[in-house]
Amino acid sequence: MRRKCLLAAALLFSAVLLQIPYPLISIHIVDQAVSGEASQALPILVALLVGFVLVRSFLALLGDYLTLNIRESIIFDVEKALVARVHRLPMRFFAAQHATYLQSRIMSDARSVEGVLIGSMVSLMVSLVTLAVGIGLILYLRWELAIIVMLCALPYGYLHYYGNEKMRSLAMTMQEKQAQTSARVAESFAAIRMIKGFGREPHQDRRIHGALAGLHDIYLKTNREGIFCSSGTQFLAGLAGALILGFGAYLTLMGRMSVGEVFGIMSVMNFVFSPISGLVSTNLSIQQSASSIQRIYELLAEAEDPFTTGASPNAMGGDIRIRELRFGYDAATPVLKGVNLDIGEGEKVALVGKTGEGKSTLMQLLVRFEEPWSGGVQIGGHSVAGLRLDLLRSHVGIVDQQVQLFNDSILENVRFGRLDATDAEVHEACRMAHAHEFIVHLQDGYRTRVGERGARLSGGQCQRLALARMFLKNPKILILDEAVSAVDSESESAIQKSLAVLMKGRTTIIVAHRLSSLLAADRVVVLEAGVIVEQGSHRELLKRQGPYARLFHQQYEIQHAISPTQALAG
Repeated sequence: MRRKCLLAAALLFSAVLLQIPYPLISIHIVDQAVSGEASQALPILVALLVGFVLVRSFLALLGDYLTLNIRESIIFDVEKALVARVHRLPMRFFAAQHATYLQSRIMSDARSVEGVLIGSMVSLMVSLVTLAVGIGLILYLRWELAIIVMLCALPYGYLHYYGNEKMRSLAMTMQEKQAQTSARVAESFAAIRMIKGFGREPHQDRRIHGALAGLHDIYLKTNREGIFCSSGTQFLAGLAGALILGFGAYLTLMGRMSVGEVFGIMSVMNFVFSPISGLVSTNLSIQQSASSIQRIYELLAEAEDPFTTGASPNAMGGDIRIRELRFGYDAATPVLKGVNLDIGEGEKVALVGKTGEGKSTLMQLLVRFEEPWSGGVQIGGHSVAGLRLDLLRSHVGIVDQQVQLFNDSILENVRFGRLDATDAEVHEACRMAHAHEFIVHLQDGYRTRVGERGARLSGGQCQRLALARMFLKNPKILILDEAVSAVDSESESAIQKSLAVLMKGRTTIIVAHRLSSLLAADRVVVLEAGVIVEQGSHRELLKRQGPYARLFHQQYEIQHAISPTQALAG
């Protein structure tokens, strides 16, 4: 990369230096044309001028092409690094961020850093060299005119200084506003079914229009500052050109300069004020990039999960031991208040309780999506706090109520469970999950794209693909977090058959309210107010008439027209 950067700089600098002969040769050509006495050297001068232009253009083309490739390569590396970094951040980070907002930050910020990459840095240096060459030529041709250039350069320096801090602040605000607006628009489109169902299109229009108006205002303010700097530069260039032309005409009339020299100096003016304008533009780009770099640094400064650090035992069992586990999402409100629980290898345990009692939170601590305040969890005799995260999470499989599917084929979505699985293994996993039957009736079979978040499939079909994915993963410990709560009765029947096979021989924790799921458990554990208040089999807990029996009354008696006594008898 360093060699490419040096080569690009050398090519562009050479292109700048090859501009030097242009005004010098032009002086002789114009003077001969004005005098009407063409020498034998005139064709040679014209040929030299054309040759310099061709070589300079070719070198500039190569330099720009190489710079473009270097810049895009660096931006690509920055994007990859940011995506990899964000993927390794803890779950708590994502709870406070909108996915589309993060996407916008990564893509726009990575693209914006080009202002301080090789492209802008070389552009800055080339502009400075061009400016120096231009001033040097004017000094060589007529030193008095260099004073005019320097007097015009002083106000430019003030504009440069004035714009720095202001543009940096505005650029950061603009990018932040852009990310927030993108997140709001994406959120609205994702919820389009609900919006239409409630007839809230005008309301959403107003919400998004408000965000767009704020973004529009900051764009206007930012561009107004840019226009001010650009207009000031153009004024200075025009003023200097007019002064030099007038003074040059005076010197010509006095016989101290030729018309060719005036023409040559006027052509050199482009060497001076074009880079001045370029310097202002590059400065604005650098200010915008500085704010992007600050936002990138904020992401990189986030503490990531220790994904590949920790113990890697050769073998791990499926038993779970939880001791005095305490945790909360904020210091003032503990969710778990000293949970103690032992689960034997191969045991099926149902975890029940009212909403907000900490059931799903306990599962998040098990796989270290969150870290406990105190206490600990052991799996197979190993503390999860000391295990490599990739090893721990390969050991535990989670099937959620909300199935996450990519807008890809069914084949690749299921293969996500084990990336090296063959097509035949994917098909077998789908058969075990009772998904093969509906897949083969789709027009493209296993190549069918499921749509964003599985939009082209029913809830039951998505859930069966999630189970097929878990069959491929083949974890020692299985967590079913409301895995069948959002499917119809027919789908539930097929899913329950798949679950019976999937749970066989695995330690299974079932977070559920449905009776069919609870009956499959060897033991039911009841969470209340952040602690375990009772545990036992379904029948035992119904007999006790305690918290579990009360939950059973509340959740099922009306929905299923069944009483605890009837359930116990059945």
